[in-house]
Amino acid sequence: MFTLYDIVIWIGTVVILLSLLIALKMKKEKNIPYYLRNFYWYPLLVLLVSINTIASIYLHLYSLRIEFTMQNILEFLDFIFWGFFILNLLKNSLGYRFIKFLF
Repeated sequence: MFTLYDIVIWIGTVVILLSLLIALKMKKEKNIPYYLRNFYWYPLLVLLVSINTIASIYLHLYSLRIEFTMQNILEFLDFIFWGFFILNLLKNSLGYRFIKFLF
């Protein structure tokens, strides 16, 4: 029997996959802003997090210790992505230097 956690993981993975496909389709649009053309990296990164969870918990491909290590690495990459995304949004603005200094 599936728990609520299981349902959220599987439905979330499908939603993330759909958002990745939409982001890849939008990448080819000419009227989309520059900073959104590379946004497909975020759904791809989140899909890797979800696949890591599924591979560890449901398919038992590796131990939870390896899963947690991989989750930490992927979360670190997530923070890097958002840092660069925000820097691209603020480019040529007053807060750009401040955010770049913090980053």
